[in-house]
Parts: sequence; C-alpha cells; structure tokens
Amino acid sequence: MIKSSNFTTETRFKPEKFIKDNTGISVGFRDTYLKFGTHWHDYFEIEFFLSGNGQNVINGKVHNLSEFNCYLLTPFDYHSLELSPEYKGINLSFIESAADEKILKIIFSPKFKKAYYLEENELYTLVKLCDLLKSESFKDSKCKNHIVNCILEYLISKNTDLDLACTTEQYENILRTVSYMYLHYKENITLKTLADVAGYNSSYFSKIFSKVTGETYIEKLNSLRVKSAQKMLANGCSVSESAYSSGFNSLSNFLTIFKNYTNLTPTEYKIQYHHNKK
Repeated sequence: MIKSSNFTTETRFKPEKFIKDNTGISVGFRDTYLKFGTHWHDYFEIEFFLSGNGQNVINGKVHNLSEFNCYLLTPFDYHSLELSPEYKGINLSFIESAADEKILKIIFSPKFKKAYYLEENELYTLVKLCDLLKSESFKDSKCKNHIVNCILEYLISKNTDLDLACTTEQYENILRTVSYMYLHYKENITLKTLADVAGYNSSYFSKIFSKVTGETYIEKLNSLRVKSAQKMLANGCSVSESAYSSGFNSLSNFLTIFKNYTNLTPTEYKIQYHHNKK
C-alpha cells in the first residue's frame, strides 16, 4: 500500500525511492487521501482510478478524474495531484528500460494524451495486467516488460494524430535539456546554454525542442518560473522578490508573463490565494 504524502515544494522524484523492485517496475494499491505538490519523475507513472475522485494538474492543465479514468506521465511531465479520502486506485511506475524503445518514442509525442476515460471492461483488463505484474509467477523481468508494453500499447491505441517523426536520440537529448531547465530555471539560462546541453546549434535546438515537447523553450522556462513565483507569493514574499528569485530579470517582463499565464496580476493572485485559504 502506498501511504498518504504531502509534498508542498517542487520536487524531483527518483526511481530508487519509489520503485523497489529490481526489475524497475512497481505496482501499488492506493486507498487513502493523498496530496502531492508540483513535482516530476525520473520514471514513468500510470494511475488507474477504481473509485473516488481527484484532480491532477499536468503541465499546467487541470484534469478532474474519477472512476474509470487513468493518466500516464513521462519524465517530461510535471504535475500536482490531490486524491479524495474515498479514492481507490492502482499505481504503476516503471523506469525507461522496462519498456520497448519504440513504444516510448510514441508516448513521448507532444500529442500523446495524458488522461483517459476507460470503459469498465477496459479498466478491468488493464487492472488484471497490473495484477499479473504483482504475481509471484511473473518474477522474470522479460515477462514483466512484456506486460508493461501491452498496457502502453493499449493506451497508444486510444490516441490519434501522433507525431512520430522525432528520433529516439532527439528525445533523449531534449529530455536531458528539460532536466537541466528544471534544475537551473532560476538562473540566467540562454538559448546557447540549452543548445549546448542538447548538443545542437541554437536554431536546430529551437526547432527540435518544439517538435518534441509541443512548446518553445521560452514557454517551458516561463512556465517553470511562474509556478515558482506563485509559490513564493503564496508564502508571503513580495512581488519583486518572487520575480527575481524565480529567474525573471525584469519586473515589467514578469508582470506581463505572469498575467498571461494566470489571468491575474501577482497582487491579485496573492489576494485570491489567501482569500481561498480562509
């Protein structure tokens, strides 16, 4: 059973803490209130909702989830999660080597859906596959890898209009760059710095980054910085401190970008946040 946790700061989750099985695959049953603040994983995660409900904010998009829903997260995705006290569900987490490279290439597509509604028979089938992963009869990693691939292929079948033009090498290089951005977004990151991390020239990097992630590198940086500023504002920091400490080098630029992302000024956000807490 996975116990309730409350992570209130932006966190990067490592597989060695959450995936104990030496096959790199972990299946757990959740049946308690759970809340995670904004975080991201160095592994993949699928959650199947059996009952109850919850809210998952994935890459800034709100998904209200309930029975027969599921979501899939890659190491590219950041999210926050809150599950109701009545929630019951199955969590499947696995490292990159536990799935077929060609399948991973597909689910890394920016058009790949993060949340799904499943028919009752579909949910039943996928939960049974998760049960097999926990079975003592399936200790062999190859058997477990095959089951993980089956689950992923089923979710792939529920997607359309996928862009499969990027190579595995491009995904790996951009993933390395995204990891760098999460760790250094508060610093003065330049296009050249990110291009060097990826091993590309600047113009090619910009093109491939957008192709792989579905957003520009500036949009990704701004998103990370705005989320950091929101947390600081909620904790009582001033507007200017929140701006400069989150990586913005201009207060006017921060005010414009913050309003574009939240539809509120920083001051309005601060007031609304504390009003909602009452």
